[in-house]
Amino acid sequence: MNYTLAETGVFGVLQCSVKGVRQNAGTEEKEIAAEQNDYTVFYDAKNQAIVVDVRLENIEWTLSMVDMRACPVLKKSGRGKSQIDISQFPRGLFVYQLFAKDRAIGSGKIVKL
Repeated sequence: MNYTLAETGVFGVLQCSVKGVRQNAGTEEKEIAAEQNDYTVFYDAKNQAIVVDVRLENIEWTLSMVDMRACPVLKKSGRGKSQIDISQFPRGLFVYQLFAKDRAIGSGKIVKL
């Protein structure tokens, strides 16, 4: 599969879009591929929060985040669109993974200013 990641703006909006699905992919692989096109994760500097928007009906997601020393700093679950307060976090670079149905559907980095 080919993926395109685009970071835009001051807030580091990360959107993922799927360019194609393998011809011989099983049903579950196609379903996960479709999920990868249905989320947005970004840092809202004004509110000092991470906004997670997973546009999949009744699918619970989990966001796990580590700091640059690979120490876990956050693990939150939700459905649909949620705002996660990180005002108590120090400034720096954080790496996240987004899971749905016990599979990673996305990953990226957040820069807290």
